Amino acid sequence: MLVGFFILLVFYFLGEFISYVGMLPIPGSVIGMLLLLTFLIVRQGAPHSVLKISSVLLKNLSLLFIPVCTGMVFYVDMLASQWWVLLVSIIVSSAIAIVAIVWVMRACLSLQRSKMLSGKPLLERWVVNNG
Repeated sequence: MLVGFFILLVFYFLGEFISYVGMLPIPGSVIGMLLLLTFLIVRQGAPHSVLKISSVLLKNLSLLFIPVCTGMVFYVDMLASQWWVLLVSIIVSSAIAIVAIVWVMRACLSLQRSKMLSGKPLLERWVVNNG
């Protein structure tokens, strides 16, 4: 599990380094995540150690929000005066996310239908799995 955590940290710090040296407006954590995604695609899967540590991190993800929520206590006055801005931004970003999800889902279903009509890849997979 320690090896998996080390792999995640390497990609995080590599992304931070690229962001800092390249003076990019993209956060280093996002660059690191894209590098990790590229690594996983090239490797065609995740190492077992990365799978173990990622499942532990996901199970305890809610604990990572505690510092953020605690820090909001210092901004209660600002939140009280700007509540409408927060409400509008939450509604708009949620609507954008829903539209994006619908668009991606339609594209995936269309792709799946076209593969089903062409036959072989999905049919062969079905025969192997249900043989």
